[in-house]
Amino acid sequence: MEFADPENDIDGGLSARPELSALPVRLSLILRFPLSAKIDLTTRMGGSYYFLARYNDEIRENSFSGLGQIHGFYGFAHRAEIGSAALGLDAGIGIEYRLNSRVFLCLDATGRFAKLHGWEGSSTIYNEFLNMTEHGTLYYESFPALPDFPRLIMVQTDPPAGPGGEPRQAVIDFSGISLQAGIRICL
Repeated sequence: MEFADPENDIDGGLSARPELSALPVRLSLILRFPLSAKIDLTTRMGGSYYFLARYNDEIRENSFSGLGQIHGFYGFAHRAEIGSAALGLDAGIGIEYRLNSRVFLCLDATGRFAKLHGWEGSSTIYNEFLNMTEHGTLYYESFPALPDFPRLIMVQTDPPAGPGGEPRQAVIDFSGISLQAGIRICL
């Protein structure tokens, strides 16, 4: 995201680049129930381990001179990874239509519960004169002036002492429901 205010003599630009990634490895028990010669009902239940769960965020504000050159800047960089078990639960139900002995048309509904907590990492505040880094836990808090609006996520050794923000350790929720349609090929 990038923002600018072209009405000022010294323009400013704000950019934010958040990234969140995780690689789920799933182990499931799949049961198949024949409904007819061509149609099967399938159910699936199992667990997931979220490998390489990472959060990166960089927020930078630039001040520009009238000639479009950078006059000054400051930025915040946050990096965090899961410090504890990143486990989730998966379940699903589907219908398969047999085209031949190895190829099926399928329609699946899948639910996932995965709230990942225990994020550990570092926050860096920097500008042309300063570069400070702190290591610790990923926290977030409500912004007091805007109810229910989260403040910047940050890494600190202790919970932030913001004015009435009720700081909490960050929990990133990958939970959800998905519908999938496709072709399944059994080897």
